[in-house]
Amino acid sequence: MGLYPDERSDVRGIEVEGITAARFGTRDYAFAVSERGSFVAIYDVTNPLAPKFVQILPTGKGPESVVAIPDRNLLVVAAEKSGTLTIIGHITDAR
Repeated sequence: MGLYPDERSDVRGIEVEGITAARFGTRDYAFAVSERGSFVAIYDVTNPLAPKFVQILPTGKGPESVVAIPDRNLLVVAAEKSGTLTIIGHITDAR
């Protein structure tokens, strides 16, 4: 089955629950969490006319919100179904 439960795509797609953006180092990033897929998608949006996909990372089950903490080089994702926090560091090394 993999990371994303595709059998539910026809109902609501990936069901993005939270989006945030922040500058890490000299780059601007956008982060979107998928409740159904239990992942965070990371995009480099330094050039907003040409965003670049960076990577997808797993989170706890059913992520609902995402908070960027650039001063600490961290991203925090709160997951409702698993009741967990996923803390992701080294954002500037994501590329």
